[in-house]
Amino acid sequence: MMKWSLMVQNLDTALQRLKESGDRRLLLIAGPQAWSQQQAASLWTPQSLWLGEGDESVSPCLITHATRFLGQEFEQVIFNGFSGLHPDMLAAASGMVKAGGILSLLMPPLEQWHDVTDPDSQRYLSESSGLVSPAPHFLLRLQRLLLQQETLWLWTPQHQHFPAPAASGVWHSPIDPLTGMTTEQADVVSAITHCARGHAHRPVVVTADRGRGKSSALGIAAATLLNAPEGADLQLLVTAPSKETVTTLQRHARLAYDGNLDAEPLLPYFSPERLLREKPPADLLLVDEAAAIPTALLEEMLAHYSRIVFASTLHGYEGSGQGFALRMRRTLQTRTPGWRHCQLHAPLRWRPDDALEQLTNQLLLLDAEPAPLPPVGEYRLRWIAQSELACDEPLLRQLMGLLILAHYQTTPSDLRLLLDNPDIAILLLQQGDVLIGACLLTQEGALPPQLAHEIWQGTRRPRGHILPQTLLAHCGYAEAGAWRYARLVRIAIHPERQRQKLGSRMLAEVRLWCQRQQFDFLGAAFAASEELIAFWKQQQLLPVRLGLSRDSASGCFSVIMLQAIHAQRETQLQQWHSHFLATLPTHLPRQWRQLSPALVASLLTPVMQAEQLSSQVWQDVRAVAYTQRSPDHALSSLQQWLAATPRLWLRLESAEQHWFIRYLWQGWSLAELAALDRNLGQKGIIRRLRAAIARCLPPESSDDDHLFCDK
Repeated sequence: MMKWSLMVQNLDTALQRLKESGDRRLLLIAGPQAWSQQQAASLWTPQSLWLGEGDESVSPCLITHATRFLGQEFEQVIFNGFSGLHPDMLAAASGMVKAGGILSLLMPPLEQWHDVTDPDSQRYLSESSGLVSPAPHFLLRLQRLLLQQETLWLWTPQHQHFPAPAASGVWHSPIDPLTGMTTEQADVVSAITHCARGHAHRPVVVTADRGRGKSSALGIAAATLLNAPEGADLQLLVTAPSKETVTTLQRHARLAYDGNLDAEPLLPYFSPERLLREKPPADLLLVDEAAAIPTALLEEMLAHYSRIVFASTLHGYEGSGQGFALRMRRTLQTRTPGWRHCQLHAPLRWRPDDALEQLTNQLLLLDAEPAPLPPVGEYRLRWIAQSELACDEPLLRQLMGLLILAHYQTTPSDLRLLLDNPDIAILLLQQGDVLIGACLLTQEGALPPQLAHEIWQGTRRPRGHILPQTLLAHCGYAEAGAWRYARLVRIAIHPERQRQKLGSRMLAEVRLWCQRQQFDFLGAAFAASEELIAFWKQQQLLPVRLGLSRDSASGCFSVIMLQAIHAQRETQLQQWHSHFLATLPTHLPRQWRQLSPALVASLLTPVMQAEQLSSQVWQDVRAVAYTQRSPDHALSSLQQWLAATPRLWLRLESAEQHWFIRYLWQGWSLAELAALDRNLGQKGIIRRLRAAIARCLPPESSDDDHLFCDK
């Protein structure tokens, strides 16, 4: 009893000093599940948030629902790791702890972490693997780093350790009492209001780490605009990866708004997909957490809205902020050179040297960045085992930093996938100790016949095996489950070493590895864009599937491209590819009517194979070019002519290619085409189409007539 009393007293003292300093700490409660939950429950107050399994008295919430509480602050967040150590949710939970608070992590006894069956780890196992739990590389790395921390609070049945914060005195946020904002926030508000009122096509980019007041600054800026004399006529919109993301922004806008709060929402929310589908008018568009939105969608927003603000977290679970900053900087420099960047540095909700923020960044590599590049030298390729990677912290940090730059959806969960997924293979391109490139593959297929049949029937959708499952369930290829696939999950090259054919060099090694491992196909599944499709076509991969609806995560249509590893699989691949091409004319005017013409062109190009055309097709095409015959009366003939003569496609200007694609394959009317360019009008569009066709046709006496008509 004395030991218990002394321990509680010491903890209470430590908690009091924590509140006085404004520091935050991680409390690791490690022991049997019932014991750990009991200790955490003794600390719970109504100002706490409990995530994961727990007694009803603590009002538990599912761990995967943690994002519902974004923007709220708690004296304590209790994260029950027995319910699954979800890396993204753990990162989110750390940002909800207010200054002077604690994040309590409940875990099994330390000596059992090497043999823990973590519920979250099941996400990284394919259902057909036969494994109960993956290798615990992620947990063991976590344990090693935690026990090295001087700031860690540790509570076990045998040991209690609650080091007091080194800082003393009450900490206050650097907020101006007159404005209620920091100096940096005031600069952001000024930049946003100027964007809304000043010259068009001068977007603002706001970046910050979590807890810096980014979302609140956006909300205050919106209210400032609406409170102005001309504000009643302003239409402001906000978009973000999810509605929960903009909760803080909208709350601060309402708090700062002087008008009727019972009126329509001040900042209507549109999902990125809905925004680009409907394109509602807006005097200013606010894009929050832009890093978690595909670059292609951001570029489409930039093209449509003349006044726009992009805001994003640089280091966080939400997405790859550093990658966003790099990619968007290039786009903005080209399209809108008058853009402005504002960055928030000073934290508002905790100390600048906050222990919990530093620890979370280290554990989950939220602030990982590639290493500085040496002068160009010799490269080496090597495959690395997960066990080796987990023990090489500098290399792991470089790898995560590279992946964060490369892909908009790289999150802390990808760290666990790297270390624990038993089907992952990792190829590194290094110059000395510096990581230049990386390629991640996962092994799929070779499904049991019964499971493959059930997937084909639509009665089963097991975890994993994206390529064979898609080919079975969506394409109806009953034979697809038997083959082995190496799926390219990520390929990343350091931004300063791109366009040097290093990606192709890595893929050559990947093909050799696939041959040694006796895979049947090398494949990739990704959000379709003309740039990526062109890249993979250069690598000899062929498209075999385009999704019929937009992916909920990317807002884009997903495409699957494959390459046969062995010659005996080439026939199978060509059959799948030909079937895909044959379906394009059916789906283009329906599900893919709004696809960009450039993307459609990247898919259509292989369709265009020379073949003889009938004399009637030839007559119809010439009639459209040289007479007043309406193109509407010769649609089928125009389709056949253009698809049968690929070299003629190259004679068309870019705008003309887009018109033909929309008109002939996507089902756009001439009136709809004219609406895109009101200077031309419908008659002008027809004249341009006639001229383009005439320019591509040979003279009637040409020796090339055999390409167009029967002899």
